[in-house]
Amino acid sequence: MRHFIILILCISLLLSCKKKVAKNHSEFVGTWKHRISIEQIKTLSIGPSSSGYTDLTTNGVSNREDSKNWYIKNDQLIFGGALVKSETFSIDTYPTTANYQMTLDYDTVKIGQKYMKLNNTVYIYSE
Repeated sequence: MRHFIILILCISLLLSCKKKVAKNHSEFVGTWKHRISIEQIKTLSIGPSSSGYTDLTTNGVSNREDSKNWYIKNDQLIFGGALVKSETFSIDTYPTTANYQMTLDYDTVKIGQKYMKLNNTVYIYSE
């Protein structure tokens, strides 16, 4: 019983340190896409309540993850939490607007378009 209480306290501390994305960083809310190759697109979707999903589409076939909450902690964007499998992205560039055109391997960020950089990978805001 004592171990259970300690475990619950540890989980509570872990969860309290992270902040839901939409509450403190609304600039992340929306759908973001990165074209990995001609065949593959990685999508990150962050809703106004901080819930969302990730999706890896290959040749038009979706492999969408179950909906989970998005959090931010120490310049890291976290999909999921302590109690569920999570995926962590280092935030290299917070969402911003492009001042110049950026040509990427399989995509282009146009002037005026919103983008962010996670794990050294550019994700473009998709309307």
